[in-house]
Amino acid sequence: MDKLPTQLRWSEFVAALKYLKYKPLKSKRGAARNFERLSDGEVVTFHEPHGGDTLRQGTLSEYIRKLGITRKEFDEALSGAAAQTVVAEDERFRRTLESDGTIVSNCMLCFGLVKKSKSEDEVIAAEAAHPCWLLPAEAPAL
Repeated sequence: MDKLPTQLRWSEFVAALKYLKYKPLKSKRGAARNFERLSDGEVVTFHEPHGGDTLRQGTLSEYIRKLGITRKEFDEALSGAAAQTVVAEDERFRRTLESDGTIVSNCMLCFGLVKKSKSEDEVIAAEAAHPCWLLPAEAPAL
């Protein structure tokens, strides 16, 4: 049987959930985080770790059981999410520089204009908030 990591960052766990087609729902307060399975709308709740931002192996094992998947399936989701992140970082946006110094950023997922500005900081901020990359499973149809 595949061995689980002794500790896993919460952000990596959430990325694996997104890869498994779970959508995070807005939280009201506290550490409880709800995720909706896109295939059938079932909602599952996990507790974001306090203070350390990492899930321990025992908690991770419990969460995998709660998802109803095998350790191997979770490992594949974790690997797939990591691979998507690498691709996303390399191929998220195409920037071009116009002759007047204006930077144009286009999304490589939806092919829409993200930002057109002479300020690189504005372009970076717009790319960081672009909805196609916040939840890939919910990207707009092309």
